Parts: sequence; structure tokens; C-alpha cells
Amino acid sequence: FIPDFIEKNPRRATVYIIVAFILFITAIECVHSVPPGHRGVIVTLGAVKEVNLGEGLQFKLPYVQRIVDMKVMLEKEQVQESAASSDLQEITTTLTVHFNVMPSSAWTVYQTMRQDYHDLLLRPVIQEDLKATTAKFTAEELITTRTALVQKLTEKLRESLAPYGIYIQTVNFVDFQFSKAFRDAIEAKVTAEQDALKAKNILVRIEYEARQKIIQADAEKNATIITAEADARRVEIAALAEAFKVTTEANATADAIQMIT
Repeated sequence: FIPDFIEKNPRRATVYIIVAFILFITAIECVHSVPPGHRGVIVTLGAVKEVNLGEGLQFKLPYVQRIVDMKVMLEKEQVQESAASSDLQEITTTLTVHFNVMPSSAWTVYQTMRQDYHDLLLRPVIQEDLKATTAKFTAEELITTRTALVQKLTEKLRESLAPYGIYIQTVNFVDFQFSKAFRDAIEAKVTAEQDALKAKNILVRIEYEARQKIIQADAEKNATIITAEADARRVEIAALAEAFKVTTEANATADAIQMIT
């Protein structure tokens, strides 16, 4: 039937085909699929509509509206920056920040920055807040209290970026590099502490050995006294035994003489 109709009415058939094609394209233009982890932003003839479309199939006016997919999933921004501590030690660090565009602020972010928030907002703010935060810590504190540094910087970034529709999830310092002079000073300090600990251990050992010698001398002295006292007691007992023997013999002799007389 269709081939016969086209053959008999070629002009009308051409018009029908064009109309069908236009209707097909129009139907396609009426729908848009917002992927997972995104929000749809409606743009009508260049004007941003103050609404955020959820994931899935969405409808729009053909030809005059378009839907822009804005990421609201977790993203990463990595910045390498130089800063100074409160004691004016220069540091170079690589900072990794995980963030996401707030789903409720997708249209606002697009209206103010389109999809260029990495260059227009994130990097400058991270660099500025990093310098402001590290300036509150000494170089030694940056090493020993890194958890506190991360917490302070996270709070600072959240405070700075939340008004722009950006939420900071986590902040991680990948690396800390100090100047050669500071590294040499740290190495010298560690060496001095190790030497001091070694000297302390030697002193403790010497004191222990000295106490052991005193204990040993006291023991030997006590043993000598005990031996001398024992010898004296033996001599005393032997003398008493000898005196008793002499007395006994004298008494026996006296008794014998008395009996004879």
C-alpha cells in the first residue's frame, strides 16, 4: 500500500515523510534523561530556571529549552601550593579535596559559574584558605598535629564554599615538603635527642652497676662480720668447755683425796 501511495502521490508522500521526520525529531527534543549522580538544569532561551530536575526521564519544551546535566556526585580537586607556617618556615604541599555540588544548588552553581567551578572557585579558594590555615601553626606543629590542621582547614573550606553551593567532604594532605635548612635542623634535633637518650641509658647502666657493687660489698662485709662473730663464739664455747673440764677434774681429785684421808 505505501509503495503504491508513494508512486501515485510522490509530492504528497514527500510532505508526509518530512512531517513525520519533524514530529520524530520534536518528540526526541521533548525528553531528556538525567544520568545518576546528576541534577538537570533547565535553560530556556538562555535563561536558567530556578529548579533542579532529578535523575531519570524528564520533559522539556522542544527547541526553546535544553537540560544541562550538573554533577552532584563526589569529585576530586588536587592542588599543589606553597605556604608559610607561623614561624615563617616555607612549605610545599599537595592537597586533595573531595567535594560535591549540593543537589539543591545545582541551578545556582550553573547560573553563576556554568560548569567551570574548578577553575573559577575551587582552586583559588583552596589556595587562599590553605595559606591562611597553615599560618596558624608552627612548622613542627604541622608535622605533629596534622589531624588538627586537617580539621581546621576542612572547617575553613566548608565555611568559604557553602554559600556557593559546594560542600567539602574530606581534605587530605598527600605530601609535605619543607626547606632544606628546616630539614637539616630537624635531622640535627633528632640526632641530638638520640645522643641524649644514649647518654642517659649509659648513665642508668653505670648507676645500676655502682649499686650492684655497693650491694655486693655490703654483702661481703656482712659475711665477714658474721664469720668473725661465729669464730669468736666458737673460741668462747671451747674456753668454757675447757674450764668446765678443769673444774670437774679438780673436784674429782679433791673428792678422791678426802676419801683416802
